[in-house]
Amino acid sequence: ERGADRFEVLLHVESPRVTPLLAKGFEKWTKARVHMQKWLLSYPKSAAAGLIPISLGSSKDTKGAIAALRFLASHHREIIDESAMVHGEKAQKAVNQLLESAAEAEIPKRTPRLPAFFDAAAFPPPVLGSTGQPLPPEAIEHIGTMLAFTSHSNPFSGLRQVREACTQSSLTDFTWALYQAWDRQGGDTATKWAFYSLAHLGGDEAAQRLVPFIRKWPAESMHGRAVLALDVLATLGTDMALVHLDGISRMRSRFKPLKKK
Repeated sequence: ERGADRFEVLLHVESPRVTPLLAKGFEKWTKARVHMQKWLLSYPKSAAAGLIPISLGSSKDTKGAIAALRFLASHHREIIDESAMVHGEKAQKAVNQLLESAAEAEIPKRTPRLPAFFDAAAFPPPVLGSTGQPLPPEAIEHIGTMLAFTSHSNPFSGLRQVREACTQSSLTDFTWALYQAWDRQGGDTATKWAFYSLAHLGGDEAAQRLVPFIRKWPAESMHGRAVLALDVLATLGTDMALVHLDGISRMRSRFKPLKKK
């Protein structure tokens, strides 16, 4: 797709003038989306400055701009708030409403049923940072539902709220226990969202725990799991996750699918 070629070049350009092209193709140019997401995360201030006016407008590119802005909000909501304030309090309220309505529209009419291995009462509970209190099983089930329906490439904004409300160490322990429960049940790809929970809520510590397994799985005839784990690290997308990906790419391995990935 032409969009993919354009955005691979535009990764070297920081300017709000890039955003109209991004808004035009964010949902349409699927092969270019990874480059678009990388651009958004590389230049969040320029992205917010360019996307907000398009998102609040009524052009044919508004929908794509909102989708891109929502992706950016899942990583840099504070930058969006700062950029919106430049246009005044009214604009900031409009952006907040826009992001909230976009998140609500993302919730499926029929939410997925949680699998038998998801035992909210058995997992280490996420802990609220403000009070130090653990979440009850009912709230943990809600988190599980969000993880089950979220897009890996464009995570549901409710997960950002979970990250902000809970301590990172407790989220790491929760998601690692969820991953282990999935693994004990055979690691079915139909419920691989449990594995991806490490990317959405597990943080750098989860990545640190995962890397030794990635290195040994190919030798245990678990190439597919190792390749999937690379996606988990890429979805996490932090500097530490990228350092781990670089290290894995440099390791000596005879397992070509892992090296190629």
